Amino acid sequence: MFRFRNFLPLVALLVGATILGAPAPARANFAVTVFVDGVNQNVSLDAGSDDNSFGVHANVTDFKVSIDALSNWAGSQSGSLMSSNSNNKVTTNFGPSGGTHTIEIVISENGWLAPTGSPLVVSNSAGGSIGSSGNSISVAATNQGFLDTSNALATTSSPGGSSTALQSASASLTGTGTASLNYNPGTAVNPNVPGATPFTLTQKFKFTVTTNGNLASTAGTSATVSVTAAPAPAGLVLALSALPVLGVGHWLRRRRPCV
Repeated sequence: MFRFRNFLPLVALLVGATILGAPAPARANFAVTVFVDGVNQNVSLDAGSDDNSFGVHANVTDFKVSIDALSNWAGSQSGSLMSSNSNNKVTTNFGPSGGTHTIEIVISENGWLAPTGSPLVVSNSAGGSIGSSGNSISVAATNQGFLDTSNALATTSSPGGSSTALQSASASLTGTGTASLNYNPGTAVNPNVPGATPFTLTQKFKFTVTTNGNLASTAGTSATVSVTAAPAPAGLVLALSALPVLGVGHWLRRRRPCV
């Protein structure tokens, strides 16, 4: 007769081995890197950043940057939706003659734990605007999301990993006012990204700004990069759900005494 209590020592040993052998919980780390005309500005994260928010507010060459990022990083696989949201604003300081300069912002957070299932779906959505207090301004902007299974923070202008399609927008303005940066596509999706635990989520923003003077002009984008598990095909789910029943039936047949 099968007696479960005879197997209790083995069960306890297996549970203990699983706990001791489990990897230590991952912890999020952040990096925000800013490049102006290809030169790293060596910005520092705001003091007081915590497990779910971080940012940069600094004067860099030709620009002032205001970057605020917020994530729903929970340190576990309990959530099926993982997202990192950011608001980025750049204000020009080109001098009396104006000019054209490019600023790139790379926001990276690692330690993410993959949702259950594979492959993963990575999506990135963005929208923004430009503003001027009297200058003529034109802006060409791009935005992109990345998932890197190496769990390495992105600190260069070329993040690693699988990416969404490049989203682009442009706008021009003469005199005082605002205009929209309408990204195309509004949401970019990569539906077939291999999973890993832990991994890195990164967003990259790029603004090429042209002005004709030194009055303050701005360009800004708000964006969200998110990760979900790809849904399994219905037929596969049905087949997998029958496996435990088949296993029990096989065990009962083996236990049936011979006549």
